[in-house]
Amino acid sequence: MQLIERVKIQGFRSIEEIDLDGIGPLTCFVGRNSSGKSNVLRALNLFFNAQTELDRTIDFSRDHYAGSRKHRKKKSIAIEVKFRLPDNLNLPSAAAQAKKVLGRDFSIRRRWVLDVRRRPYDTFEVLRDGDIVNDGAEHAQQFLNLLTYRYLRNRTIPATLLREESQNIARSITKRARGNRSAVELLTALEDAGGRFLANAAQALKESQAPLQAPTISTPGTLGELLTVTGFQAVGAHGAAVRDEDWGAGHQALFLTQLLYAVDTDYSRSFGWKQATIWGVEEPESGLHRDLESLVAGEFRQWTRASRPKMQLLMTTHSPTFAMAADAGFWVEFLGDRTAATRMPIPELVRDADTKGVLGWIQPVLAYPHNPLVLVEGEADATALAHAARLRGQTNLRFLSLPALDPSQKGGGKDSMVTYLKLHSALLPNRPTESPLLVLFDWDVSSNQLRQAKKAYGVGADGSVLRMDLSHCDFRLGTEFRGIERFYPIRLFTDGNSAGEFAMACRSDGSFSISAVELEKAKPRLLERLRLCSESAEMTALNAVIADLEAAVAKHPAG
Repeated sequence: MQLIERVKIQGFRSIEEIDLDGIGPLTCFVGRNSSGKSNVLRALNLFFNAQTELDRTIDFSRDHYAGSRKHRKKKSIAIEVKFRLPDNLNLPSAAAQAKKVLGRDFSIRRRWVLDVRRRPYDTFEVLRDGDIVNDGAEHAQQFLNLLTYRYLRNRTIPATLLREESQNIARSITKRARGNRSAVELLTALEDAGGRFLANAAQALKESQAPLQAPTISTPGTLGELLTVTGFQAVGAHGAAVRDEDWGAGHQALFLTQLLYAVDTDYSRSFGWKQATIWGVEEPESGLHRDLESLVAGEFRQWTRASRPKMQLLMTTHSPTFAMAADAGFWVEFLGDRTAATRMPIPELVRDADTKGVLGWIQPVLAYPHNPLVLVEGEADATALAHAARLRGQTNLRFLSLPALDPSQKGGGKDSMVTYLKLHSALLPNRPTESPLLVLFDWDVSSNQLRQAKKAYGVGADGSVLRMDLSHCDFRLGTEFRGIERFYPIRLFTDGNSAGEFAMACRSDGSFSISAVELEKAKPRLLERLRLCSESAEMTALNAVIADLEAAVAKHPAG
């Protein structure tokens, strides 16, 4: 789910002023230690929960940015969050007036200043299209009450946090045991409900190959004990019960994320008032070995892509596994006396962070383990297909040219792709079964080149090395329209021709022709026009190509 689109922070800790535009459903912040990454998550905790950290309210002596003169004159901290309500987020009837005032696209600005007694107080403002909405403060607070924001700090002790959440866990379990029962029947029902509540966490432990199975609430002796939830236990490989504080740190963290997800997305616990969940997570890789990293990163991606329950997640990380699971990423650094952030495409962010020694290196063929990769001939192909996929609602496929996948490769194209496949074919079976590497050539690749590519790919090549199917094209674009452009909507060509951006001719049968020189001139303008398209229905041919790729993933021999 994407609810937050943009965050602006002024005057908070190491941040003088920062504008984080382009927040995604799963967003990562990557940078060196003490660069200010976590201050973004703390600022959001202050915005939503009026706390910088658990049980720590705002303290200007600690939380106000003091690095420049202008902030020393009049102290203030401001956090502005831009929201766009997804179609599946329906506000309850009690918030009908707030919905009317706020609309679907709006920003809420929360500002803290000191009163005459040097005590902090805050104010709310609602902005639409840059203008302040009259009487918006009450509706802003009502809307924020619909959201759960949880800040998960690094070095959190999982067992301790589980106990702190015991009442919320107990309420969620109680909700699952409905009906009027005797105390004995209720206890049994609560135990059964607890098992259902822990089902996903139990499955996660199983998938992690942990020597711990069948987690349960560890104090089921009486009704009172069950409702206090003083801990958990699981069956160890030796057959005896193992309490949660004796589990390994990685499996504690895995169990914690699963359990907190169940708590925070159980909206019935708040009588339907809560509508969505946002997490700010510091270094989720802490305590996890690589396999567990991959498992948790995959869960994060799955949770934030699901239509229900509704969840958005922001995280700081030094792990390439978590960074490559993200939809959006920012490089964070300390420049002079302040934190700065730059939004970067995930492949570029991972590559740059690797060269700066912040993220570890992963063999490019094995990168992005949570997504099927589609290797295409050029950057224009990747951009066009990614845009069409987004409009189609397909967020799982990642489209990359060869240099974007592996920066050591200076160029793309058919021949370079075949050579690269020959060198790395032995690694392809090591990709996760649900995330194969697909190779997609333009429609004009020769049959001989296609055979060479399949031979280089090796096992599973018939379902993994594809050529764009000409049957999807508009017949009016003939063979002189070489490349992916032949799959663009015909309107882009007629509009560009009418605007004088390039010249093409119309034949008597209604088809079009264009010279090689004019086509090369047209390609960048056509891509610009394509990126302005906002309706998936217009992308008929590209949608058909993406459908072929989806079918290839579903039928992949390794899957």
